[in-house]
Amino acid sequence: MSLKKRINPIRYFQSNGTRILIVGLLGFFALASFCYAISYGGLGIYPNESEWNEKNSLTKSWFIYTLEPSEVKEAKVNVVNQSEQSVEVKIYPVDAVTTKDGAFAPQSEDREKIDVGAWINMPVSELSLKPNETKAVDFTIKVPENAEVGDHMGAIIVQSKEAPEAEKGTVMKVVSRVGARIYLTVPGEIIKELEFKDFNWKMEESQVVFYLTLANKGNVRIAPKGEIEIQDESGNAVDKIKITEREVFPKDTIVLPTKWEKTTVGKFIALAAVNYGTEKNLTKKLSFEVESAQKHQKTLLETGLIVGGIIILLIIFFAVRKKFDFKLVRK
Repeated sequence: MSLKKRINPIRYFQSNGTRILIVGLLGFFALASFCYAISYGGLGIYPNESEWNEKNSLTKSWFIYTLEPSEVKEAKVNVVNQSEQSVEVKIYPVDAVTTKDGAFAPQSEDREKIDVGAWINMPVSELSLKPNETKAVDFTIKVPENAEVGDHMGAIIVQSKEAPEAEKGTVMKVVSRVGARIYLTVPGEIIKELEFKDFNWKMEESQVVFYLTLANKGNVRIAPKGEIEIQDESGNAVDKIKITEREVFPKDTIVLPTKWEKTTVGKFIALAAVNYGTEKNLTKKLSFEVESAQKHQKTLLETGLIVGGIIILLIIFFAVRKKFDFKLVRK
């Protein structure tokens, strides 16, 4: 799974006539033997060193647990102020979801919590941090007795208590919002089932972009891999491209965009192969044609003429009908 920075959806709201922009970052990276949170606005957050597992480097960036129903886990998270100024921040747990294309996205603070976010208890909700100061914050996860078997996810978020003053000439304030992901698995009967629901394409900025619709029918997250082979009309392989890698969470359906960087003119067949485990292979095929710019313009012109002709005929039809109806009324 990639440790690259992920910028989550941006949310706007009105406050005292000023628009406030909240930006969320949920990605982190490790440097040597120490882990630093990727920050925004000088704030960072990552698991305390006591949470790290030497066998899994991802635990330096994310909380990853397997907990039984009714089990209680005590943990710590580090909050860091990387700026040269003292800051006042809020800290709170939230549930998390995946976006349409499979990106991790924490819910907003005011969204009702029904999963991991609701299972977390934090004794503090606000912190004061001096310049370049790091504080460890305790929290507790209590898994409900009736927790559903499988994967669950959430995050612990930290953000500035107050938005900074808007820049001169603007009405926009920016509030930094960063978080540490939480991946929690409740053990039991594991069901791992992925459905390859649809495979299509469209032209975007003169390049073919394929879209693979994948649905997770199981109860654990799945990280599908695979490739798309491009063939010419004779069945000869023209190119092979790896599909975009994302995780599909239980009960989620995502649409993976995969760009054909070497898009060329012609008629082709695309064979998509997706796998997510031993002998778990899914395939779909589609035919498509990439037209030259001149042919594309000609097609658009012809389509426009046809549509225009139909509209003119409809106008004439209704005009004649209206005139005919008017004559009938006069009689």
